[in-house]
Amino acid sequence: MDSMSSVAAVVGLMSIFNGLGRIGWASFSDFLGRANTYTLFFIVQIAAFYFLPSITSILLFQIVLYLILTMYGGGFATLPAYIGDLFGTKELGAIHGYVLTAWAIAGVFGPQMVAHLYQSTGSYETVLRIFSGIFALALAVSILMTIYMIVARNRMTAVTIFAFDGLDFIRKQTNLLTNDGKSAINTKLDRENPGYAQLMRKCSYSGEALLFGRDYETYYAPLTDEQGELKGAIFVGNQK
Repeated sequence: MDSMSSVAAVVGLMSIFNGLGRIGWASFSDFLGRANTYTLFFIVQIAAFYFLPSITSILLFQIVLYLILTMYGGGFATLPAYIGDLFGTKELGAIHGYVLTAWAIAGVFGPQMVAHLYQSTGSYETVLRIFSGIFALALAVSILMTIYMIVARNRMTAVTIFAFDGLDFIRKQTNLLTNDGKSAINTKLDRENPGYAQLMRKCSYSGEALLFGRDYETYYAPLTDEQGELKGAIFVGNQK
């Protein structure tokens, strides 16, 4: 009876940490960046799955187990935003649906694969280390995919819609990326940017400008209301 109670307690804690991971990691990803968050997930789980069979301390085993569970929850909660960062929001629903379908298929065939590997090897140690290798492959794919998308975006025509708050122009819609690969939404136009002074005069600007460490051929135009009050701006540019 005690063992059954212990099992029930562990399963209950797994659910709790999975839920906490959805809230915690999703919030943390806003600061770290979704791509960096997933990279961290893969790195931690490569080590966790590899060393888990060797852990003899019950407390340490539980810490590692529940850490993995937080990342499962965090991965699920962060996924839509990560897809949006990589591919934009236009096809987010369809792409998310494909990923969830793959997730469901893994839920059906994953346990069968684990059972088959266990029957073949007679040990969960080998099974977990195979999974560690799969996480390493996933890490490599995610890094290559992120690099490809950053390069592809840098070659695209950059477009931004700014809102003006009386002092600064704030990017409300943009396909620009910051230096660390995160979306530039809600970042401010640098006041040293040559377009800033022209926009403050309600004039357009066309010429070179440095954006997030990259040189662009740019065009800025002010947006005004019917009374001529400055309300925002638009930007179009191509990386040189």
